[in-house]
Amino acid sequence: MTKTEKPLVAAVETRSYDKNIISAAVGRLFELLGMPEKLVEPGRTVALKPNLLMAAEPEKAVTTHPEVVGAVADIAVNSGAVVRIVDSPGSGTLWSEGSLSRVYRKCGLDRLAAEKIHLNNNLQTRKIAGPNSKLIKTFEFIEAALDADMLINIAKAKTHTFTYMTCAVKNLFGLVPGFDKPGYHARMKNPENFAEMLVDLAEAAKPSFSIVDAVVGMEGDGPTSGTPRNIGLLLASTDPYALDTIVAHMMGFDPMQVPVIASAVARGLTSGRFNDIEIVGDTDAVKPIPHFKLPRTFGGTGLAGGGWLVNLLQPILKRMWVLNPVPVKRLCVGCGACEDACPNDAIKIIDGRAAIARDQCIRCYCCHEACPHGAMKLKRSILYSLFHKVAR
Repeated sequence: MTKTEKPLVAAVETRSYDKNIISAAVGRLFELLGMPEKLVEPGRTVALKPNLLMAAEPEKAVTTHPEVVGAVADIAVNSGAVVRIVDSPGSGTLWSEGSLSRVYRKCGLDRLAAEKIHLNNNLQTRKIAGPNSKLIKTFEFIEAALDADMLINIAKAKTHTFTYMTCAVKNLFGLVPGFDKPGYHARMKNPENFAEMLVDLAEAAKPSFSIVDAVVGMEGDGPTSGTPRNIGLLLASTDPYALDTIVAHMMGFDPMQVPVIASAVARGLTSGRFNDIEIVGDTDAVKPIPHFKLPRTFGGTGLAGGGWLVNLLQPILKRMWVLNPVPVKRLCVGCGACEDACPNDAIKIIDGRAAIARDQCIRCYCCHEACPHGAMKLKRSILYSLFHKVAR
């Protein structure tokens, strides 16, 4: 892309997951991006990378809707390709054939399995070098994605308690297998460093293009415990950073407040400005979503504007400001998903319930993301709440 060219994002207003409506909408996305009718030569392999964070029903908006994945798969198959659906579920999910089978079934993708559409069960991985990496020089990726002739990234538009939002770039983290994910959280303990790693990863993965399922997205404390929100759009681009910038704008973020976008801007990969992106298709539908709820963790690391007393005691208050994961006993079944997901070994199952060693918690919110029962809630310090009222 030269300096005079704008990244292109296609947008198609889509209010339903009806199979025929989604099929037509995805086809229009390809046309708007100028994609050829035949994506690849017959016999080539296309890897589709949806968001399959956990075994969750499509209506919960945790994962990419199966009709969107199916519509993209159909286009690839009709061009003569063999399609693989590849992903590694989120932190705390075992990387095994059994767990993958359960995720495919629960997320509605098992019905796509056919002669030319394969649900990947290959558990082999391979190292890949990251070009011009800032933090991570090599990644261990799912081999089935690396061996494909084309990688298509199919993300879900959601908020995220740690990275603030998850879209095209963050979705590629699913190329890292299972229990390797907590290791990255353990090494990159704040959103800014984690975002640097994600941009390294995106540059290594280099998807041919990305699609965002924003027909129904998620607001609030995503990526698993937020609230489904009707947005009514499918978006696509060859530039994942442009897609993230558009979605951030729609959610109500200043894109530069999203660590992944800020990291990409610092590297010259994008401007991070909405007006620098050319939108084609249903342009009027690409606008801020009214009263969209951001994650409660957003802005929680800053204490500016709190007055002289807050500034004086900032080191103490900073720890009290953040949201802490707290297990709710009546909801916790002791399944151990949070314990497996925790990168710092701060969680143990004791007497059939999760218990957190607060001094070891790094507040990456992996436990909140991984809990399949919604038992890990995020709560702010009572002491901070009282102090904040006095300081104001």
